[in-house]
Amino acid sequence: MTTNPDLRRRICFGVLAILSLGLLSIVDNNAYTFARAHAPALEWIGRYRVTSLATCLGLYLSTGPARSYQFPVRNAQWRVVALIAGFWFIPDLLMLYVARVPVPVLRSTPDLTAFLLTGLLAEELLFRGAIYQLAERTLPCTFVSVGVRLPLWPIVASALFFSLAHLQYYGFAITVPALAQLSYTLIMGLMWGPLRFLTSSIWPAIAFHLITNAIALPRIIGG
Repeated sequence: MTTNPDLRRRICFGVLAILSLGLLSIVDNNAYTFARAHAPALEWIGRYRVTSLATCLGLYLSTGPARSYQFPVRNAQWRVVALIAGFWFIPDLLMLYVARVPVPVLRSTPDLTAFLLTGLLAEELLFRGAIYQLAERTLPCTFVSVGVRLPLWPIVASALFFSLAHLQYYGFAITVPALAQLSYTLIMGLMWGPLRFLTSSIWPAIAFHLITNAIALPRIIGG
């Protein structure tokens, strides 16, 4: 008995999308708990989010093209990328340093490392990587025009699950800070998803994520 390839891809997408809602914290917390009980010298792997990074890298490579690490294509639509940067970074700066929206306070080395490196990369490999490219193959091929033609469902799906996954950092409790984070990350995902399509590369979204977190860093470490 053979399985329909389209059905198999849909199942893989659905399972990964659901798992993504708690994947990062579950993998890291279990790795930390196991190491603490059996190999204390390796506790740092969970604390620094190395386990979730490795997991998301594996998911990205197993679902992606042969050249998963390719840099942006030469004919990338850089003018549109620049417009996205303006629409994202200018309001982001105003929200952080003029409106002074609340931000989490991070002071431990593991938290800062995850914020600027391991956790950041894990999120991009999972959402703009594995989930985006599985959505391309399984969801309806619908395009929208917003000055440029963009694939609707991969962008929406990757942004939605990226946003919802941040509930894991609030213990899945629906609070005002959690809802604010959901709104912020949903907009973030909707802005960054097109980068994957416009450049045929995951690197621009990683760069935007890193710059965004770096911009917020003075407030995050300063309280």
